[in-house]
Amino acid sequence: MPRFGLLPFTLAALTTSVLAEERVPSFVDMRLNAQGGTSGYKVDGSSLTHDISGRLGVSWTGSLGIQRWGGVVWGLGGTWGYGKDENADNAGQAGTNDYTIQTGTLDLFIGYAYAFRELLQIEIMPVVGLGKAWLRNSNGLSDADAYIEYGLRGNLTWTMNSGLQFGVVSDFLLAPDNNLSSNVSGRPGGDFDNTRFAVGAFIGVRL
Repeated sequence: MPRFGLLPFTLAALTTSVLAEERVPSFVDMRLNAQGGTSGYKVDGSSLTHDISGRLGVSWTGSLGIQRWGGVVWGLGGTWGYGKDENADNAGQAGTNDYTIQTGTLDLFIGYAYAFRELLQIEIMPVVGLGKAWLRNSNGLSDADAYIEYGLRGNLTWTMNSGLQFGVVSDFLLAPDNNLSSNVSGRPGGDFDNTRFAVGAFIGVRL
């Protein structure tokens, strides 16, 4: 076969070799994170903002490996969220001083990871959280209902040779049309819409 006839096969072999280069082998990570940020919400059509908003979570994250082009990561976790608005009555919520919401969710996520080097990687993952939420105002009225939130999560992860991890995590989450507020506001058919943007840090270990 002429030398030029081998060129396509040589290029294909080189391309396959480059794409298949493994930067990070398969892994399983356990991570604990804490976040703070902004949390806006609507109660029966009135737009409000939590003065205090935070999240604590634990997650399991795994992958079959990250190649030169990147790789797929997935996992599950649990998150507790908290938000408190100390000025709700300033937005037309007569008879209340504040709204407090607590959420507990089981989180499922799958997405893309890219490794800049073996110990440094970035992850972008759609996430869905399923669980329960509790809403209360300062007059002692409360309500609880099933809760769902969904959005996007980003992680920047540094893994030491020992397996210890440090990183930065950011979440943007939407939780529309949760039927939480009827018993709190006294209005039948009320709903509660929640929007969260949170940034924080995590510590973990590569098992």
